[in-house]
Amino acid sequence: NFKSSLDHLLDQALSHQFPAHPAFESEVRKPAIRKAWIVIEQAVDAADSRVGMERTMRDDVIRIVVPLQLGNCGEAHFHLGEHWRTHFERKMAEHQIANPSVAMLHRWCDEPRPMGLSRDLMDLVVMTFAAQTARRFVLHGAPVTPELGNLHRETELREQSLPAIEQWQLAVGRAAEVFGL
Repeated sequence: NFKSSLDHLLDQALSHQFPAHPAFESEVRKPAIRKAWIVIEQAVDAADSRVGMERTMRDDVIRIVVPLQLGNCGEAHFHLGEHWRTHFERKMAEHQIANPSVAMLHRWCDEPRPMGLSRDLMDLVVMTFAAQTARRFVLHGAPVTPELGNLHRETELREQSLPAIEQWQLAVGRAAEVFGL
């Protein structure tokens, strides 16, 4: 029929323009992207980059993170992947850049082949990379809080120097004693 023919024609045109576009099962909306970000943040904080998911969040998370290659999902767990971390680190080494901007990372999302991701999805990829590599967002010398769909293109991702694990555990132990945390 006419509708399926038109859908097929549009699919061919967009597949030609964005050959690496992820195959999402349905339209990806901002609330679902926010749910995915919550699960990704939890996975970054987990020792093995693996976190359990509630049934109410699982379907939305699977529909987003698997096609975007952010990680793998099972029935009840999400495991954060290394695809984008490796890709961006390779690009940073290739261009000899220590602190990439959001604009650079957005551009690198379309390399080697264009993906045609929405701004919200590119920001999810960038925020995931920043969380995995312990980077903070800095705009004109001041730290900023990242927000999906609202990352300023001139914002840089700078590495944070973190203390050694022994020092961190000592500090946490002392805070527990002093503040009762």
